[in-house]
Amino acid sequence: MKSTYYEELPYEEKLVRFMRGVAHPVRMAILVKLAKIDSCSDQLLNIDYPVSQPVLKQHLVGLSREGLIKGSTR
Repeated sequence: MKSTYYEELPYEEKLVRFMRGVAHPVRMAILVKLAKIDSCSDQLLNIDYPVSQPVLKQHLVGLSREGLIKGSTR
């Protein structure tokens, strides 16, 4: 299996990306929700913070960029 860019990063860089990813309460809520339900679309992602759809998508893109979630955003 071909490794991804994220998998090739040093441990310290992975840790920095993880910490950056979970530092925001909305991102933490997204990760907790996804851990419970395994997968979903952003339209079905109900979190406990009142955020707009564009803001939610921005956080999903950030989590994906940091290597914390996999999927596609449209």
